[in-house]
Formats: sequence, structure tokens, C-alpha cells
Amino acid sequence: MRLGTPIGALLAAAELQPDALDRLIMGGPMMGFALTDLAIPVVKTTNCLIAATASELPSAPPPAPCIRCGKCAQVCPMRLLPQQLYWHARAKEYTKATALNLMDCIECGACAYVCPSHIPLVQHYRAAKGEIRDKERDRVQSERAKERFQHREARLAQQAADKAARRIARAATKAKQAPATEAPRPDAAQPVEDPRKAAIQAAVERRRGRRSADLGPADQGD
Repeated sequence: MRLGTPIGALLAAAELQPDALDRLIMGGPMMGFALTDLAIPVVKTTNCLIAATASELPSAPPPAPCIRCGKCAQVCPMRLLPQQLYWHARAKEYTKATALNLMDCIECGACAYVCPSHIPLVQHYRAAKGEIRDKERDRVQSERAKERFQHREARLAQQAADKAARRIARAATKAKQAPATEAPRPDAAQPVEDPRKAAIQAAVERRRGRRSADLGPADQGD
């Protein structure tokens, strides 16, 4: 049988009588699960199909409260505590259920088969394990997002520090090169002579000199 073949085609090839079909189970009477759609394909884990009538596989009676008989613990092949796991899974106390090795459950269905209260224990375990996996996946994704954010912040801080260091280095290099390129500045203690005042003073001195020359020595003696 090829993978992907619809279950309905497989049952038609086996000459199934649709009127007599009451329940269709994939995976066996203890670990299997009921199918509600014949269009479901055959997959790798499809190791068994049970097309049972109402008399061959009657529906389970309504579950009753747990009587704490301990039969589930006696038949568990993984040596777990199905009764305690049931209480924690029902109360959604997933931390306590994990501490009792809920994830080691192989979902064989032995505990539910011997339960005198007809409690669907495996269904509770399967639902709890799915919730635990979802929470663990969300936690891992959150940790990865936090790690990426921290790496980004560290990278931006390092880039800012490198940029500041390059800016300081450029300023220091420019300060070292400034005395060699710029003209020497006069001493701050010496007064700076104004060019305009110096030109005026020179013109006054020249005028005095011409006037002295025009008067002559005799005029200067009078």
C-alpha cells in the first residue's frame, strides 16, 4: 500500500460494508485513535486499521471518579504513576507532571484498559504532553529572541565605541599636525601693532620731516 492512499479507497478494496461500520480506528485497539473522515491518507505510522461493528468494539461507558485502586500502576511498563499523572494532567500542573516523568509515557493504553472507572487516561496524558511541548517551544523561541536582542545591543554598543575611538584618533592626529601647517602666532605677551595706526604714524612723521626741510635752519632759530 502506497503512502497517501485514502483510507476510504483501502476499505473499498477490502469490500467494507459501510452499513455495518460503527467505529474506524487507526493504530490498534489500545494505542489507536478513531477516524472520522475516510479521506485521511495512509501514513508511515498506519500499522493497523480496525473497522469494527458496534458489537465487536462497543463504546466505552462514561468515566467514573477514580477509586485509587492502583491497577494502572501495576500494568504500566514504564513503572510510572498513572494515577498521579492523571491528577496533575487534569489540573494542568505540568511542572509536577513533568517531575513524575510524564514525557516517558509511551501511550500504550494499558492503564486505561485496566481502569475500572473507564477513565481515558491516555487522552489526558497526550493532551498534557502536547501542552508541555508547546510551552517548551515558546520558551525556546523567547530565549532565542532575547539572545538575538542582546547580541544586537552589544553589536550597536561596540560600533558606537569604535566610532568614538576613531573620532578621538582623528582629532589627536589633527592636533599633532596643526603646528607644522599653520603660521606661527605672535607671543600673547607682546602687543600686536595695528597696521592702520602704523601707517598714520608714518605719514605724520613724513609730514614733519618735509615741514622741517621747508623752514630751513634760519627759520628754526627764530
